[in-house]
Amino acid sequence: MPHVETSDQIERGATFAEFALRCACMFLHDTTVVKGGPLGVRIPKTKPSSYHRYQLAKAKKRLKRLEQMSARRRLHWAAKEADKAFRSEQAEHQKSVSGKVRLMKKYETMLAKIKAWKPPTPDHSRLKVVMREQIKECIDDLRVAVDVPKRKTPKQFVKDEMQRLKRGIAYHAEHLGKEIEGVKGRNQWVETLTKNLVSLKKAKV
Repeated sequence: MPHVETSDQIERGATFAEFALRCACMFLHDTTVVKGGPLGVRIPKTKPSSYHRYQLAKAKKRLKRLEQMSARRRLHWAAKEADKAFRSEQAEHQKSVSGKVRLMKKYETMLAKIKAWKPPTPDHSRLKVVMREQIKECIDDLRVAVDVPKRKTPKQFVKDEMQRLKRGIAYHAEHLGKEIEGVKGRNQWVETLTKNLVSLKKAKV
């Protein structure tokens, strides 16, 4: 099925180059044409997003800061951070438990209604069984224990934090590299297409 804009472009007399570039935009899924360039319209170049670059720099900076601390200072810092993380995890855990209690009451209320319900015909009896099974499965899932937060020792917190940062550095470095290569390939693809269309225009094809 043709794109909704195709008939409009052809009807208003779009040139071959303009039509090709607009179709290329649909092919790329990430851009649109703008005015300018030797063809009258062009597809602008793209750049890698700042996300992976920023996260990579942030993780490197934090890791370097930890590595440059003295052992005593690092443990002092970790004690504060571990306490902060523990209190945050406790709050989240309590929130989760409270939510489960509220949901359990709703499940139990619905289960009581299902048990009290009398199906209108024997053919509807299976529906009651299915309804009861659905609620019981939900109740079983809700009863799965959630690990209670544990306070980390400063030494363990430092170890875990440095490992986390190193994993983050590796992850963002890898994805930044892939993004850079992807953008480079995409821009080269557009440049090659543009040169081809320019040559056709000069040859008046």
